[in-house]
Amino acid sequence: MMLSIAHRGASGYEPGNTLLAIRKALELDADIIELDVQLTKDRKLVVCHDQKVWVGYKYLSITHHTLETVQMIRLAKNQHIPSLREALDLINKKAAVNIELKDRRSAAPVCRLINEYVSKKRWGYRHFIVSSFIKDELLRIKKLSPRIRIGLLYNKPTRNLSAAIKQYKPYSVHLHFVAVTRDMVRELHEQGIKVFVWTVNSMRLIDRMRDYRVDGVFSDYPDRI
Repeated sequence: MMLSIAHRGASGYEPGNTLLAIRKALELDADIIELDVQLTKDRKLVVCHDQKVWVGYKYLSITHHTLETVQMIRLAKNQHIPSLREALDLINKKAAVNIELKDRRSAAPVCRLINEYVSKKRWGYRHFIVSSFIKDELLRIKKLSPRIRIGLLYNKPTRNLSAAIKQYKPYSVHLHFVAVTRDMVRELHEQGIKVFVWTVNSMRLIDRMRDYRVDGVFSDYPDRI
């Protein structure tokens, strides 16, 4: 079975990375919900794709403002930028969570939060995957909490995948759909590694990924998977 991974929540239906998008993804029975994470000035984890957010007539940098200030920003449909804690409390183990690290300082606080949810709120490590293009942050995750599953992110074909797998020992590899081939999927499966593909919205591409036997597809429309 190919897993449905809600890209920034069900972002084809609601503003991405908001509680509305997460709630919609849960309604659509997404298997995994992918969320982007930044760190505020007071080192709080928030769910936001970009480091800078357009506010009225200027950009506001997430990293230069406190959580209180960041959450005053109004997004589409009057949504606020949620903290990662708010997002996890809403998901409440109804789906797994793919946390994508967007900030070079975020590995340690993400580890702490995941460990808290596992030890105090009865989540399991199976509920979490941490992915990033920032490979140093993934190494920190492995060092700080080896039980947390990590995913290597790639937006184009790479010749160094075998070396990266040996170095990072990932649970999964997350490939842009233009970078994935049937042979690559087979080779990764032979090494026991899951293959997740992003961001796939058309039924034609979804069917192709299913034919390739990928393990999961990130989509703005998780109900299409």
